[in-house]
Amino acid sequence: MNRARIVALALACALLSAGGPAAAQPPRGGPGEGPLMGGFGRPLFLEHLFRPELVMRHQGKLELTDEQRAAIAAAIKEAQERLAPLQWDLDAKAEAVAKLAERDRVDVDATLAGAAQVIDVEGQVKKEHVRLLLRIKNVLTPEQQAKLRELRPDRCGPERR
Repeated sequence: MNRARIVALALACALLSAGGPAAAQPPRGGPGEGPLMGGFGRPLFLEHLFRPELVMRHQGKLELTDEQRAAIAAAIKEAQERLAPLQWDLDAKAEAVAKLAERDRVDVDATLAGAAQVIDVEGQVKKEHVRLLLRIKNVLTPEQQAKLRELRPDRCGPERR
């Protein structure tokens, strides 16, 4: 698999994760702001994982082997194959819930049932993203992981270190 194909796969995966519900976002707000105030933020375990675009951007510095590149590309391709139908399902279910919610008088039970389906699919999407990140980490040596920690931008600010 050539480098251009690997980069294209990584970018496609990044686009899926950046625009979808599973995008990992830095925390919003400050201390004491609970979920109702906009505060869940990024799960802490993600600090130990590496996004595919970060690995690909620094593959030379990491001295990735051909086997590692192939394994990461395969993981990305498999994730895309699992994510595409989930994204279609998610969009369809979200559209159906939007139609229920846009009415002047909302059927609360029907809308909540539809929202629960959306949330379930979002959970499946997130699980696939985490699966990909775990597979990528398992391909990397401890030295490469340490190098990535140094190269990774500080997304969470000094209070999260």
